[in-house]
Amino acid sequence: MAIDPVKKVWLVGPAAEADSVPRCLARIGLLHVAEVPREDGDHRSAISSLSADTRAIEAQIRRLTEISDILSAFSKTAKDFLSNLIPTPIEASREELEAALAAIEVEGLHQKAKELAARRAAAQGVAGKTRERLAAFGSFRTLAVPVPAEGALRWSRAALWLAPEKQARRLGEPGFAPDGVAVEQLGVVGAKALVASVALREQADEAASRLRERGFEPVPAPSQSSTLNAYVAAIEQELCDAERDAAAARAELTELAQRRHQVELVLGHWEGKLETARALGKMAATGRAAVLVGYVRVRDQDRFRQAVARELPGVSLVLEEPSAGESVPVSLTNKAFFRPAQFLVEMFGLPSYRAFDPSAFLMLSFVLFFGICLGDAVYGLVLLAMGLALRRRYRAYPGLRNFFTLLSYGAVSAFLVGLATATAAADLPSRLFGSESIFANWPLDPLKKPVAALGIALFLGIANQFWAIGMKFRGLWLQGDKWGALFDAGFWFLLLPGLLLLMVGQVSPELAVLSRVGGWLALAGAVGLVLTQGRNEQSLVGKIVVGIVSLYGIVGTYGCVSFIGDTLSYSRLLALGLTTTIVGMAVNIIAELVKVDVVLLGSLLFLAVMVGGHFFNLLISGLGAFIHAARLIFVEFFGRFYEPGAQRFVPLGAPGGRIRITG
Repeated sequence: MAIDPVKKVWLVGPAAEADSVPRCLARIGLLHVAEVPREDGDHRSAISSLSADTRAIEAQIRRLTEISDILSAFSKTAKDFLSNLIPTPIEASREELEAALAAIEVEGLHQKAKELAARRAAAQGVAGKTRERLAAFGSFRTLAVPVPAEGALRWSRAALWLAPEKQARRLGEPGFAPDGVAVEQLGVVGAKALVASVALREQADEAASRLRERGFEPVPAPSQSSTLNAYVAAIEQELCDAERDAAAARAELTELAQRRHQVELVLGHWEGKLETARALGKMAATGRAAVLVGYVRVRDQDRFRQAVARELPGVSLVLEEPSAGESVPVSLTNKAFFRPAQFLVEMFGLPSYRAFDPSAFLMLSFVLFFGICLGDAVYGLVLLAMGLALRRRYRAYPGLRNFFTLLSYGAVSAFLVGLATATAAADLPSRLFGSESIFANWPLDPLKKPVAALGIALFLGIANQFWAIGMKFRGLWLQGDKWGALFDAGFWFLLLPGLLLLMVGQVSPELAVLSRVGGWLALAGAVGLVLTQGRNEQSLVGKIVVGIVSLYGIVGTYGCVSFIGDTLSYSRLLALGLTTTIVGMAVNIIAELVKVDVVLLGSLLFLAVMVGGHFFNLLISGLGAFIHAARLIFVEFFGRFYEPGAQRFVPLGAPGGRIRITG
């Protein structure tokens, strides 16, 4: 369980063959490529950066992405719920990839997909506008009255309006119609009237504004003079034509979408080519020689050396230890039992190369916290079955496999906590065996002894805080900073236990000795911290001030107030555990209430509420348990010692991304 040791690799070869180096390294798939350092100012002018023209590759990726986006709406690929919820790379054999590369002509397919999408969008736009016109005129389709065309008159402008029938009856009233406007009612259907207006062009806008004020709604007029029934028939035909064009374009796109799987394979292939091409830009040239630098894991160095000798016979290889302070990519390797905890470490951020991997040290804490938050034997068994099934399904994907294995560990913990507290589907055991049974009077029931349960939660918080300070000590010691380990961690092991003993000693006169011991420990720790926490300050006053303030926690490595606040945060363990149980009890009560006297119906309702309610509670409580257990690790635990930020070790050409080649 450690950070994989790596070697720094220098590859030097002829500049004329530089283009082939990244391609060969991608086939080897063992080297993490880095930028060639250029810090040496004396020789900077002699070093030139190599560059690859990636514009053609990026253009292909852009075209393929557009094709995929267009066809995604018409693809009928059958996916189950989990496949949509948990996306994974597309699996394909090398033969499938080669067939897709041969079958997909990117430029032609891109042009065709865009033309069909544009044709369908245009037809849908016409159909939408036509439906609006049909909605306005459809109820008047039986009227054979003439309607004026919008631009048929030279000096005047004609318009059509829909108006409330009551308003239309007032057209003959003096002063109702605007001056200079001729208005005529063409027909009435129900509460709506169709009205035509004609006005001089220079007065048309003002007339239209006046008619809108009176509740008249403008509707499109025909482009040529016609009868109303003929105009409606023309609109219906136009709608029919637009829908036919849209359907034809959709049919062609649906047929084209059958090739989307091949498009995705080709897109993944070109994305891999882009990464390989970009690796050339990290190389440097000095005259006739090209230089590439990277990192290889120590366990792979012999295999890498042999592969380079075989694939790149004209290239020289030099291996060396990474220098201190160098940004080294990090790869983690743990024993199988602790490997699931890597999921949490990678989610938060990888440790620096010179630090240590905390995966094994956080495993017990996370699993225990998850189990306390969920804390139900039935929920634990159900979650364990789900976790193991999903772990088996996604065993080919390390990240997902680690996540579901970690979830299975948490499920075992929840089962054990449920057994310890006699919690199974909330209070189901006491309901089944009666209020006089041992389950109804279980001695470790947190609902009946919340103070004791809170004390256990806070004790776990204190223990986890000391565990984190121990990790701080370990990290500094492994880095060779033994004095830093003593100053920044060791003195807190005196101060904080001393303060706890002081508080315990106040409980009873018989424990006064603990107060005296705690007082001396706290004093020794406080003096040590005051004298050392400001050691990086320049002035004596600064050293003393920083040392004193560090006891509070504003500056320095920790603080008494931080310790109290972080410990109280662990009370969430009790809160979430009680919430899971109380919601489950509510489900049981509701299930009893809906169990009517009708035998079959009552049983079905009872089972539906029990299964559905408890499964919902499992999902919600399981999500909360994972989030809060992870929060206690990331904030209260990692915050004491862990500094993430290292880049991941990713060999050039390593599997991943959009596609995964099998076989």
